[in-house]
Parts: sequence; C-alpha cells; structure tokens
Amino acid sequence: MTNYLLSFFKKPSSKQSYYDWGVEVDMHNHVLPALDDGAPDLVSSHALLAGLYELGFKQSIFTPHIASTLYENNAELISFAYESLKDSNPPVYDEAVKWPHRFAAEYMLDDVIFQRMEEGLLCFPSKAKYVLVEFSYIGMPYNWHEMIFEIIRRGYQPILAHPERYSFLNANLILEKMVPAGLNLQLNLLSLSGYYGMEFKKTAELLMAEGGYQFVGTDLHHLKQLEALKNMKLDEKISNRIHGYSFYNERLIRE
Repeated sequence: MTNYLLSFFKKPSSKQSYYDWGVEVDMHNHVLPALDDGAPDLVSSHALLAGLYELGFKQSIFTPHIASTLYENNAELISFAYESLKDSNPPVYDEAVKWPHRFAAEYMLDDVIFQRMEEGLLCFPSKAKYVLVEFSYIGMPYNWHEMIFEIIRRGYQPILAHPERYSFLNANLILEKMVPAGLNLQLNLLSLSGYYGMEFKKTAELLMAEGGYQFVGTDLHHLKQLEALKNMKLDEKISNRIHGYSFYNERLIRE
C-alpha cells in the first residue's frame, strides 16, 4: 500500500479551511469496489469514503454503472460489493451513525433498459422511485424519448446524470427537450471547476442560473478526482454558488 493511500486512512483533518457546500448526501459515486471504472478494490473504497467525509458528505448512495457489454452489474453483484465494503469495517467518523451508506445504480439508456425495467430497476432509498440514468457520451439513442416515457409509465422518476457533460447537448436543448420529457437533472460538482472542460463548465453554470438542476453528486471514481474536489472546496466563489443553490439530495433518502 502506498503512502499516498495510507494518508487517507487517518481521521480527516479539520474542515475549517473548507467552504461549506451545504450538501451532506453524495447521491452519485463509484466507490463500491471492483464493479466498474471506479474503486478497483477495498483499499481504494476506504480511501474514497474517508475523503468524502472530509469534504462534508456524511452519507453516500453508491451508484455503480449498469451498461450492456461494458458493466454487466445487477442487484446481486452490487449488493455483494456493498456488503463486502460494509463488512470490511471502513472508518466511520460520526459516532452517532454506524453505517449511513446505501446503494442504487446508474443505468445506461440503451436497448437493454427495457429488459432491466422488467426485472426491476435499482432505485434510490426513498419511497419515491427515483432512478439514475445516463446517455452514452457518443450520442443519444434514437428512441431515448420512448425509453424515458416507459420508465415514467412504470412509476419511476428518472434523474439524468451530469447532463452538462454530453457534447451533443447544450443548456437550451436540455431545458427545452430533456426536462419537458420528465427528466430531473443531476449536476457533477467537478463540472463547475472546469475539470471536464470549459464548455461543460459553461453549460453547468447556465443550467444552474435557470434552476435546472434538482440534484448534485461527486461522480467520484478515483483519488485524482478527490483531490480536485478538495481544491474546489477551497474556492470561495464556486463554493458560495453551490451553497446558495437549493439541491434536493435529502429527498432521495427521506421521501
């Protein structure tokens, strides 16, 4: 184990130097081990969880990818990874809460989604059936509207992950096509820092200005992104923008 990883197992230092984002539930990350392009093992999962706590997140809802031919995950595999992480005794820094974390999934909108709906989609741990979906970065499927309609018809509320990061979308198209189709929107925090590119940053800022987002998440995969999030939390301007926006992450665990 490298010294770099070992440093993340120490109890997080004081957060006084960080600005407050006002968000305590991270509803989108890839912290569960060995399921997708996120944490490859339990050591990495522990390190990412410790970092999220240092950033002010008291609870995570793990959302591994489910995508045909890429990440053939299902409820059984995700539950096994979740229990493996829980049983490995990662650090828990809030003594009043033994294990606050839960899991859902991030579904690729491809033709297999209809089969997955028949099996039952993994939703966020709320009474309302919120489900996280994403497009391929190559482009939207021709029948995306049919997919969204069918998800809603079956009683789910779809949340589109990181709409600002799709190069084939812009703020106007998202607000005029995606939202009227019934999609809620989830912001990737790092989009506001320019981590993914300045065009995506601009789209994220425009959507925030129009009140387009309902939810926010880290979409955390690895330590490089964790360091970028920590640097962003030292930025007063960006942090004030996040804190001043009304995100509804708590609805995913309370409604």
